[in-house]
Amino acid sequence: MTIARAEPARTCVVTRVKRPKRELIRIVRTPEGGVRCDPSGRLDGRGAYVSMEPGCVQKALAHGILGKQLGVSIDRTQAESLIEHVERERLVRITGSAR
Repeated sequence: MTIARAEPARTCVVTRVKRPKRELIRIVRTPEGGVRCDPSGRLDGRGAYVSMEPGCVQKALAHGILGKQLGVSIDRTQAESLIEHVERERLVRITGSAR
């Protein structure tokens, strides 16, 4: 007899809604101080989970939520890169295409 394991859940830092981990994207502050998208959820560093809903990452950046959660200042270049990577990852997950 196998026991069903509970799926890990995380809370979106913007919407504050708890969802299965696979429905969120992890943004991580690397040990070097950079900020990047972490689709695998395995990079070293401080992480924050954001919903894959369109506009959620933009809201997190505009209101300073991500910077506060990660303890780092996110400049415009980093913000644009994050938005682009999250949108790409959202499309990959929706279509099921390989990266």
